[in-house]
Amino acid sequence: MSSLSVDEVIGTVRRSSLPTVITEGKDDYFIYRRVEAMVSDSGASFLPVGGRGTVIEIFRRRAEMAGGKVAFIIDLDMWALSGPPEEFVSPWVATTFGYSIENDLYIDGEFERLLHGEEVRRFKRDLSQLCNWFAREVDIYNQGQPHLVDRHVDRILDRGGNILADIEADRLVSTRSATTYEKVCASYQQLIRGKTLLSLLLRQLSYQGRGARHNDRSLMEVAAIADGALMRALAGRVRQALAEPMVP
Repeated sequence: MSSLSVDEVIGTVRRSSLPTVITEGKDDYFIYRRVEAMVSDSGASFLPVGGRGTVIEIFRRRAEMAGGKVAFIIDLDMWALSGPPEEFVSPWVATTFGYSIENDLYIDGEFERLLHGEEVRRFKRDLSQLCNWFAREVDIYNQGQPHLVDRHVDRILDRGGNILADIEADRLVSTRSATTYEKVCASYQQLIRGKTLLSLLLRQLSYQGRGARHNDRSLMEVAAIADGALMRALAGRVRQALAEPMVP
């Protein structure tokens, strides 16, 4: 992952003769490497710069890179609820379909087909409560208040599938709107943060004594190399973004 500052990233892009795709990075960069392979004929170099906020900051300074072939991949995050702001509806921005790249792979990989027997019942029980929690965070977000979605499922639900008492007391999950809950439940694979959703699924796919145990990275890698519909669509958007030199 790049340790360059925003100024250094912009300077690097301006000096490069190659098309450049600016991405997030960190633990999920191996996924972007697959997208890079899918558009390899474009000659593009992928540049991971850290978190989503850094990618957004660089995009806002795109005038400094005008004339170059530059694309940005941005996770929708909470924009998955209503679409990105107009500022980010740009020919040079490729967004994910779901909350994050992990959501896209979750959908492409059809991971829930790995569940069987009692695992299905437990997963659906826990999922209903996870939707409850996330719906409340959506309500908080829509009210313009600080929301909190960056959590492992074990910090939200106990092993019986109940929302932890301190979460309920602090976030007043019981006050979430029925409309928001129904919306989240109807599109949970797209809307609930991918890492959290995957940690919920892995409760049923990685427990001691299960015949075949899975982990998050292996599932993501299998889905990435399968070149599913959403990954192909993302690669297509990147290819389109690199088709013409960027203008402010």
